[in-house]
Amino acid sequence: LYKNLNPANHYAMMQALYVAKKAEQKDMAAFGEIIAPIKERKGYYPGPPRGSKGHSLAPMDFLADQCRSMSEISKDIRRNPQKIKDACDAIYPYIFALQTPSNPHPEGSVSTPLHMPTYMREKDFVNLWLPSYKRMLQEWASLGVRTSAFLETDWTRYYDIIHDEFPCGTMLRLEEVDAKTAKDKLGDKFIIGQLYPLSCVRQGTKEQTVDKAKEILDIMLPGGGYMFGFGTFPIVPEDIKLENYIALMEFVRDYAVYDNAGEKYGMPLNSESFKFDLTESRTIRSKYAFNWEEYKKENPYTPDFMKADLEKYSAEIMNFYLSLFD
Repeated sequence: LYKNLNPANHYAMMQALYVAKKAEQKDMAAFGEIIAPIKERKGYYPGPPRGSKGHSLAPMDFLADQCRSMSEISKDIRRNPQKIKDACDAIYPYIFALQTPSNPHPEGSVSTPLHMPTYMREKDFVNLWLPSYKRMLQEWASLGVRTSAFLETDWTRYYDIIHDEFPCGTMLRLEEVDAKTAKDKLGDKFIIGQLYPLSCVRQGTKEQTVDKAKEILDIMLPGGGYMFGFGTFPIVPEDIKLENYIALMEFVRDYAVYDNAGEKYGMPLNSESFKFDLTESRTIRSKYAFNWEEYKKENPYTPDFMKADLEKYSAEIMNFYLSLFD
């Protein structure tokens, strides 16, 4: 397929990428069928229900990543702040509709890697970036959809704002930041994940690897609400020493055991009782969005039984485009 990844032929390029993405999805489904009976036999958690997970972007991050670039959005923040707000409002229905899980469940989540805020001034973060993302979190919470927000780099200066503005039950995945500060500032309202520095597995000894895990777990475990994980993820084999990784996993398996397992933790998702506003127009005005009525007018001889297939195919294509933005 690589020979087709030529921007000069957009159709061939997108077709090749689509085929590759579908093949990856098929492989992942096959892997799931292999691992599921192993989990059942060992008594491991089977994972969230099918259709309860997703992946999305904050509207302003989408705008910066895909439409403007970091340098241009930085100029827009100073020169055209109202246009940023208008653009976020315009793309919001598109992102929300395509990334809302088909089977909302509190064990599932929509992952949102958050890019722009640590490069912004606090007042711009509050006025430009936060409103559309906050709306997304609140509307998902009203539908029973939990957001898993990956706070890239160091968000410590925003902790108070996050505590006041993000919905209860949101999961916050943190990079290598101070665990105690995160626990004190955010632990009463949110689920916290990750925090463990990958550098300890790559560079340290087995003893140092385990000691760092114990330090973090002793802070984060009391009361519940913490999910152990790396602050940043290994990409290539050289990112970890295998002996350190094995020692770490064995230690976490035996040590990270809650004494209140099975009890409810913190403030449940949508404790604030947000409501989804059905009166507001949710029409996605885009030439790329499929509309059966408009299609039928242009192609009147298309049989009605094709409607479901065309809508499904259109949704797959749109979701595929979004997946390229990861």
